[in-house]
Parts: sequence; structure tokens; C-alpha cells
Amino acid sequence: MINFNIGYKRNHLCLLLFFITGQLNSQNHYSLKIKIDSLITNSRNLSNKNDYTNATISILQALEIANSEFGSKSKEYADVCFNYGRIFHLQNDFEKAELWYRNSLNIRKKAPGKNHPDYAWSLNNIAIVKNTTGEFNEALALSLEATQRFLQTVGPRHSDYAMSIRNLALIYTNLEDYDKAIEFNAKSMQLSLDIFSNTHMEYAKSAANLALLYSKVYQYEKAENIYIKIKELFDTSLIQNKSNYARLLSNYGLLKFNMAQYEKAEPLFLDAKLILDEINDTTNTLYAQILSNLGAVYNRLSLYVDAEIFYNKALSIKETIYGQSNLEYGFTLLNLAELQLSTKDYTKCELSYNNALSICKKLQATNNDFLIKCKLGLCKLYIAIKDYEKSLHILLELKNELESISQTQSFEYIKTLHFIGVVYQNTNKSEKAESFFEEALSGIHKIFGTDNSLYANEVYALAIFYKISRNFEKAETYFQKLTKLDVTQLTKAAIHLSEKELTESLEPYIETQSELFDLANISEESNSLNTSKLTEYCYNSCLFYKGFILTEIDKIRNEAYLNSNLKSRIAELQSCESIIAAELSKPKDERKLLSPYYQKSKTIQKELALKTSVISQNLEQVEWQDVQKSLKQGEVAIEYFNYRIKNENDVYVGHYAAIFIKPGLTKPKFIYLCNSEELEKLFSHQSDHKADYVNELYTSKARGAQLLKNKQKDLFQLIWKPIMSDLTNVNKIYYSLSGLLHKINIAAIPIEGELAMMDKFEILPILSTRQLVRSIQKLNKENQIVLYGGIQYELDSQNLNTKAFEKGEYLTTTRNAANIEDEETPHVTAWEFLNSTKKEVYAINIIAQNANFKTSILQDYSATEESIKNLGHIDSISPRALHISTHGFYFPKPKLPLPTKNEIGEKNVLKQSENPMLRSGLILSRANYAWNTGIPYSTYKEDGILTAQEISQMNLKQTELVVLSACETGLGDIQDFEGVYGLQRGFKIAGAKYLILSLWKVADRETSEFMIAFYKNWLEKKLDIPTAFRTTELEMRDRFINPYLWAGFILIQ
Repeated sequence: MINFNIGYKRNHLCLLLFFITGQLNSQNHYSLKIKIDSLITNSRNLSNKNDYTNATISILQALEIANSEFGSKSKEYADVCFNYGRIFHLQNDFEKAELWYRNSLNIRKKAPGKNHPDYAWSLNNIAIVKNTTGEFNEALALSLEATQRFLQTVGPRHSDYAMSIRNLALIYTNLEDYDKAIEFNAKSMQLSLDIFSNTHMEYAKSAANLALLYSKVYQYEKAENIYIKIKELFDTSLIQNKSNYARLLSNYGLLKFNMAQYEKAEPLFLDAKLILDEINDTTNTLYAQILSNLGAVYNRLSLYVDAEIFYNKALSIKETIYGQSNLEYGFTLLNLAELQLSTKDYTKCELSYNNALSICKKLQATNNDFLIKCKLGLCKLYIAIKDYEKSLHILLELKNELESISQTQSFEYIKTLHFIGVVYQNTNKSEKAESFFEEALSGIHKIFGTDNSLYANEVYALAIFYKISRNFEKAETYFQKLTKLDVTQLTKAAIHLSEKELTESLEPYIETQSELFDLANISEESNSLNTSKLTEYCYNSCLFYKGFILTEIDKIRNEAYLNSNLKSRIAELQSCESIIAAELSKPKDERKLLSPYYQKSKTIQKELALKTSVISQNLEQVEWQDVQKSLKQGEVAIEYFNYRIKNENDVYVGHYAAIFIKPGLTKPKFIYLCNSEELEKLFSHQSDHKADYVNELYTSKARGAQLLKNKQKDLFQLIWKPIMSDLTNVNKIYYSLSGLLHKINIAAIPIEGELAMMDKFEILPILSTRQLVRSIQKLNKENQIVLYGGIQYELDSQNLNTKAFEKGEYLTTTRNAANIEDEETPHVTAWEFLNSTKKEVYAINIIAQNANFKTSILQDYSATEESIKNLGHIDSISPRALHISTHGFYFPKPKLPLPTKNEIGEKNVLKQSENPMLRSGLILSRANYAWNTGIPYSTYKEDGILTAQEISQMNLKQTELVVLSACETGLGDIQDFEGVYGLQRGFKIAGAKYLILSLWKVADRETSEFMIAFYKNWLEKKLDIPTAFRTTELEMRDRFINPYLWAGFILIQ
């Protein structure tokens, strides 16, 4: 089989050629005894249905009759031997298949003789076996003789001759003699056209083979033109040929993969797989190669878990068919080695490459393409483990070898040049490295063009090379190209990937952005930013990448809610996700099988992404100039961001910086802030959230506070001081956070004495400053507010099971967020009624009614999980404001294994969940039962524990404000550009415009006072939400002084 190598992170994809495996259904040209003929026919029919047991019984009966009546040297006996070989061939038992084919060949030399089609058929099928087992030279000799015999016996315009020509093309392909392969395949296609028609299967097979060959020699346009025509032929005339259609789709997908069009390759591979799944044809080479191809797609997209699953399945099938000493097995083994290299599992990677080399030795390296891939893979591994000398030795030998066989236009040659450049770069031979990188880029451009990830990877290599060489001008040029290429590639990926897949595929882009930010910092330090556009690229990158996945989800939902067909699919997706969330809240050994639900969710997400992609494509990318135009005099927009770069010890070190714009600036300004370690030291005790620690954090040193033995910078010195000189004549600041900054109320940071940033500026947090350009949201015009408070967490008297809570420990002082790393929080076995929350919602109710709001209070046992989900039902109009006053919880990333059914209690399961959206949530009525037992108090009821994951499936797009009057509701796992994964992300995905959240545990009474004061400012004084919130902060600061009691609340737009 032909196999392609795709690239540095690309994989070897298996090509599936349309060839007839000989006339396994051998036609008898002379009359046979009716009994033998009937048994052979029956055997064929049974084997075609994969009933090899009964097929064998039938053929053995025919063998016995032929031997006894005609003798073991008769033509009749040869026919039975040939068809017996067919049975073994179809079962991939090639050794026995060849044995019986040779038995027929030896007899047919004399009966009916060499000048007869039967003799040619025996030659042909032995050739196919040899080709399949990798013995290409022997296969070629046999096939050439078979072709000549067909020409002599049936003539040049016969289907048997056309078939033999096609099989010759296949063998030449495996021998890498592509000129002859194309010549013979074109001849086969023309013969099929002359003998049959352009709508016949024989023509389709030859045409598809020719397309594969064009793909192999990088003539992609010719290949695609053929695929389009043949696919139309299958769709209209040949749809009943399921296996061949699957083969065609897989080969077409391979072409798209080689063109780096992964969003188009994946659905073709999936469709091919689905066809074979539907006809239960899943144990053959074709199916294995489709799985391997899918693995290659996922490996390229950095979806390593999925890639490994598909590779291992493919290996298992191929090992069953061929054993471990076969090229088919070897090529998939190379794919797996590529994956292991990508995941830095170097020990397994080296073992896989060495096993592949062993296959080469056993087969005496008959396939040059396979050996080249083995060598290139080993070189990549040696580079990864810094064994540059060994890698360079192999690469230079390989370069000479490829040049000697005129392969300088091949992708393998280009990769060889690239890796030689990498070795020279890492051994401080910059001049040599530059020429190899430039030549590799030129080669990629010539073969693939520029609109693909292969070209982007080579541009990245040059950008990094010039950055390391401190040639900032050239580095900037290549980073400019790269940022545009990456935006294009990621936008394409968003059209066909699920949320999980898109999240996993972001890693390479994050690395690129880190290098870009670091270049801007280095250039700023060397005063070379004056004429540079680097800061423009940095700001535009922040605008594109920050919340990218969140934005894509929002686009999809906005479009889907307006389309009845898509809306029904959204409902299906939400139902599916609800089942998954419910099952994941159970102990692992009590869950139902979730794989069908995961697959359904993934399928629906991909479908929605594809069908709503038009709106994504029509939305122009926001750039920094657009944001600047939206700012008024006295306003500034700041994008905070964090990035990580390897130091001289090859260890990643994190950094924080800010980039801002204001009216009048000719370009954004870059300001380095600090390294991650400086900021992390301030949070070294953050899990405790002790009042005195928070007070120190938000109190100026000028007032005598000593922060952490205080030889380090405080928050103001790290975050604001580097920017202050640029904030002259500024009165309003829009800012977007990143990394650990999400844990800070940066408006409350003190400047000096009593003066805080919020005193000097109006400071407004937003997810991304692109929202200043796109802030249109259709909200509920009705003034309606729904209030949750005074919730009973126990069962009511009709359902109470007192034994469940006899040993319970109750939390009394705060609206606690159960945090397993929090030393102040006792082990929560039950949540206590919060008396002040009832007073709080009643007070807010009066304020809202006086402002002509329609109000609803859900308290006691009516504050159910069902009620809040109904508010956010896909067909509901959500209220303008939603206020939830209750307990909240957030559990940090787990360190222990999942609990078993012996460790009952939903809290245990939630603590150990890998999904951060399940480790954060709100407590509603009757939740204590499920919190302790792991199951709802009623089979037909929700459990009362509303997770962020469940919230994310709600529709709150018409809700202007959500207030979470609970503790630590702003916390969660922090993930690069996407921000906080927790309650705030759940409500963002659901569509709420403003969120009021908390960063630490605030006492119950002070929380109520803050909330009541806010609603007075908003509804009574008619202030807009941001102004009302800021006013409330200032009022509470003046009342309580202590930052612990007022600075814990944040507003997010």
C-alpha cells in the first residue's frame, strides 16, 4: 500500500487503492461436472457473506469430487484449488492463499496450459498476495507475466487485461516508480472507458487510483478534479457499492489532509468509517486504514487522546491481519511513534521507531518510502532529546540519498532540510540554519501554497530562528505572516470541531502567541519598538484569542436560536449534556455507559458548528483600531495577558504584561509587568482567604501593613505602577484580565494611604476589549426579576430522613464555598439555612417593586433546581435580572482518584471530577440529601446541586444581570486565553450580560448589606449597572474600611 508522510507533527496516512484482488471468482470456460460447479458457486456466495466455515465445507467437498473423478492434475482440480485459495485470501491468510494459488498455477501450466486466461489468473492472484505482503519485486515479475498472458489470450480490449494493467500500476506505486504507475493507471482508465463506460465501477476504480497517484506527486488540483467526478458518480449511479464508496471517501479525505484542509478531511474519513460500520465490515485493512487516517487528523489537531485511540484500534486490526512484520502494520506504528513524540513520551517513541526499523530489516528495506519515514522520525526524536550529533549524521545521509534518487521535490526532502536547519540552529550555526530554513519554506510554498498549516509551521520556524538570532526586523516580518495564517487556520478549525476538540487544539497557537509577546518585550527592552508594528500584532492577537471558544459557542447559539431546525438540535445537545452531568455526579462504578452520549454530543456540536459557520465567516475580525475608535477622550482600553517562555535551563517561566490603547496613540503600547513567580507569592496562602491576609493584600504599605514579611512588591507595584505614567488625563479604564489576575479585584488595589484605584478612575472589567466594538445584545424589555433566597437545604417533613444528617456539621458564618484546600472550612456534610438571605431577597423585592419591576421570590422548598432551569429553558424568555442568594462551592483541580460507591456523597464525586465546570456550583433546595448520598431524594427530581456545567446549557441571553450572592462564585480553574472555568463561565455561556460574583468568603450580614445597597443604586437611583456597582463599592468601603468586607465582589460584563 502507498503511504504518505505529512509533516513535522503530521502523520503517515495510508492510501487505499481501488484494485481488484484478482479474479477470485474464477470463471470456468469449460463445462464442469454440475456437482463441482454448484459447490464452487455455493462456496463463493458463502465467502462473500463472510461465512468462511461453510464456504470451506463446500469447497472441500468439491475438492474431494474433483480429485476422485478427474485427478489431482486435472483442470477441474486446479479450479477448485484456485477457489480454495480465494477463501484464505479473503480471510487475510496470505500464506495458505499463496499455497493453493500456486497449486492451481502448477496444474494450469499443463491443463489448460500457459496460453490460457486461467493460468494468467493464477499468476495475477499470487502477484497480489506478494504485493500485499510487501514483496514488491516478486509481485512485479508475476504481474508483468500475467499481463502479457492476458494480452495474448483475451486481447487488449478485455476487462481482464484492463484489470491486470491496473494492478501493475499499484505495484509500481509501491515500488515508488510513479511515472510508470501513472502511465499504467491512465492506460487502465482509458481501457475501462472503452470497454465499459464512464459510469461503470471499473472506470471508477481506475480513475480513483489515478487520483491517488496525482496526490502522491503533489498534483493536487488534478487529483481533486477526478475525486469530485468519481464522488458524483458514486452518489448517483454506484451508491450500492458501499465498500468501494468508503474507499473513495477515505482517499478523498487523504487528499484534503495532504492539502492541510483538516476541516474537510475529517468528515470524509468519518463518513467512510460510518459506511463500513453500517455494513458491519470492520475487521479489514480498509477499516484499519480509515481509523489510522482519523488518528492522523486528530494528532495534527493536537487531540492526542482521540488520536491514540484510533491508532491503537488500527494497529490491533492490522496485527490480526498481517502480524507485526508487515509494512501495513509498520506505517501505523510510525503514526503512533509520531503521536508519542508529540506527547513527549520519548521512551515509547524510540521503541516504536526501532520496531519499525526492525520491520525494514526483516523485509530487507524493500519500501524506500517507509525507511525514509523511519529515519526522519528518529531524527525528530534525537532532536527532541538534544542528541544533535546523531540526528545530523542521519539527516545528512538522508539528504544525499534523496538527492541521488531525484527526490528533491518530495515532502520528505523538505522535512530533511527543515530538521537540518533545526540542528544547526541548536548548535549555534546560524548561517547554515538560515539557508536550510529558507529552502524548506520555498519548497513548502511550491508544493502546497501558503494557505495551510504546513506553510505556517515553516514560517513559525523562521520567526523563532530570527528571534533567537536577535534579528528583530526579520522576526517581526515572519510573525506578521504567522499571525494571519494562524487566524485563518483556527477559524477553519472552529467550523468542524467540537468544544472539547477546539480547546485541545489551541495549545500550539498559545505557544505561538507567547513567542510573539516575548518578542515584543525583548524589542521594547532594546528600544526597537518605535518603528515596529509588533504591539499592533500583540493587541490584535488578544482581541482574537481571548475567549475564542466562548465567542464561538455564543455565535453558534445565537444563530441556532433563530433557526427552528437548529434550535431542536440545541435542545438535543442540552438534554445529552444534562445526562452526562447527572451521571458524572455519581460514583464512577455506578454510572451508566456514557460513550454514546459523549459521541452524540460531539456529533451535534460539530453539526451546529458547520451549519452556523456562515455567520462566523461573515463577521470581520476586530482589530485594535476598531477598539480605539470606540473610545472617548479620557478613556483607555487595557488587555492584560500572561505568557510562558523557556529559560536557559529549558524550563517554562510565566510572565505578565499589559498592552493598551487610548485616543491619539499611533499604535498600542506594550508594558511588561512581572514574572509569574512574583504574583504567585502574593497568593501563596490564597486558599485560606483569611481576613487579615486579604486586608494586607488590599492595604497600602503606607498604612503600615507588612505583606508576607514584605520584601516583595505589592499588587499596586506589580499591576498598576508600570502603567500609571500613561494614565494622565484618563478617567475611565476598560480592562480584560488574564491568568492569576482573575483572582484579584484590581479596582480595589490601593495606591497610597486611603486612596485606591477605584477612587481615581472608573474601572470597568470586560471579557475582551473587543466587546467595546461588539456589545449588541437583545435583552428582555420587561422589568422582571427573579429572587432566590431563604432556601431550605434539608428535606421537608414529608421526605426527611434524619439519619442522613445525624453526624452533619453545619456551616454558619458565611455563604460558604466548600473548598477542599481551605483550612478554615470544616468538612461540609450539610448546608445550613441562611437566615439573612431571606431578609435580603425580601428587601430587594420591595426595592424592585417600587421601581415597577415584576418580582418572583423562590424560597424554602420552592427554590428548586428545576425552577431555575425552567427560567433558562430554550423556549423561555429569561428574566431581566436573576438574583441567587445561597451557598456556593468550588473545588480545585483534584489530586486523588475518583471515589467508589463506598465513598458515598455527591460532594466526593464533584471534588474529584476532571471537568472544572462540575467542581463549581450553587446549592438549592433539598440539596443536602444528594450532597451526602450521591443520589437525588426522589427519582423524578433534580438533586438540588446546580453545577456550572448545567448552567452553561441554559438560555439566559435576554438576562441583563445575574447576581450570585454567595461566596467564591468568581473562582474556578484558569485556562490560558479562555479565563475562569467555573460559575462565571457557566453564566457567560448561558448568555447573561452582567455578572456580580465574589472572590472570597464574605460574612453573611455584610453580603446582604452590599446587595441591598447595590439594588438601591441601580433601581432607585436609576444608575446603570457598572456605575451602581462602583458606587456601592465606594459606599461599603467608607462604611467598613476593612477590604475583606467590601472588596470581594466583582462585576463582569
